[in-house]
Amino acid sequence: MRSHYEALARTTLLVNEEFFSGEADERAIADALLATRMRFTADEESLSCRAGQTALVAAFVLTARLGIGTELVLPDVPLIDVVAPLRRPDLTDSLIELGGDLVPGAAVRTSTAAVDETFAFGLGRAGSQAAVHVGVTDYAVNIERGGMGSLCAGDLPFGGLAGGAAIAAIALEVALPRIENAAGLRAKSPRPSAGPPVKLNLLDLFPEVTARSTLELGAVDAISGGAITHALLFCLLRTPGLRANVRVIEEQRADLSNVNRYALLRASDEGRLKTEQLEGLATPEVKIAGVTSLFTRETRESVLPLAERVVVGVDDVEARWWVQEEQPAWLAIAATGNHLAQVTTHMPDSPCAACVHTTPLPPQTIPTISFVSFWAGLLQACALISGSREPRNVVVYPFAFGGPSPTASFAPVANRACSICCAASQALQT
Repeated sequence: MRSHYEALARTTLLVNEEFFSGEADERAIADALLATRMRFTADEESLSCRAGQTALVAAFVLTARLGIGTELVLPDVPLIDVVAPLRRPDLTDSLIELGGDLVPGAAVRTSTAAVDETFAFGLGRAGSQAAVHVGVTDYAVNIERGGMGSLCAGDLPFGGLAGGAAIAAIALEVALPRIENAAGLRAKSPRPSAGPPVKLNLLDLFPEVTARSTLELGAVDAISGGAITHALLFCLLRTPGLRANVRVIEEQRADLSNVNRYALLRASDEGRLKTEQLEGLATPEVKIAGVTSLFTRETRESVLPLAERVVVGVDDVEARWWVQEEQPAWLAIAATGNHLAQVTTHMPDSPCAACVHTTPLPPQTIPTISFVSFWAGLLQACALISGSREPRNVVVYPFAFGGPSPTASFAPVANRACSICCAASQALQT
């Protein structure tokens, strides 16, 4: 029988490297995560709007993929968006059903017992003044400890998506003392804080999102069917009025070790072609077609021409260059490091992918975690929906949302050493 050790292998690798300098027993980390419990509670009004419900759904999906157990103390409300990875019409039933098909052994319950932390969405009954209160709107999130909380309000999902990702990072922080005890080691200190408090507004990073006159995205090519593309599609599927035809170019099959961060994947999808699995999640509004191929220097001719809008989520830096060489009219590359998520956007005459993403990585097992991969896809979705043709380099530090500078946004810079000698880099030579 497959175990939580396999499902959480990339998560425990990241936790080990980020907090314990690689010295901890990763099986002990996995056991400690499974023994941790979060309570999610909310008021009915906050869960009856898309912003609030999206925050709860995203928080559950990303926290459960950490292997952390969840306790749902929620009013009986229908699911607003019956889209992947959820299947049932009622919110609580749908989350319970999904939770049984993620990390093996991770608990989901509706009965109340001891928990390590309580997250109260809106005016949810926290049962403790020390609870973490979550408020979200169309684009913003406010998370603070204590107080009375405030209603969640908004018919757009973006603030809720950001809020859910921020909550998962806080949940991991809550789990750290248990992880330290299990590993017999102290986590590195000082270190950034995931919060609370957390105050974020996605309009600070993508002000054009509100100005977009249409959500008709047309054809979009996604290079990779991995975690970042899963997060991108998770966001697009929940954006009301959005229509797109997404072509996913990916060769691999899903593995249990992907479930820790693939926002639309279930454990029961193990062994399926990633393209086939994603095609099965399409809606009439967001169509998904798979191409079972890698995008390489040798194979790219078979998938050309690319759409005018291209999103890239591959770890292979050289593959980002190969896509750039095709000169798409609009390109967004999303990437992650252990502790950060990044998206860069490129137009034909702007600093290119090879100017910004300069150094290929050697073959390796890359540490990954649910909320960092999710942030990369969320940033990519915001860039795509904004329609902005202003080149941008946006970086988010999910482990540092409780601090003063958790995000950064600046213009990409041309690089004289650009490996594909783009126009912007060549202009520096004159």
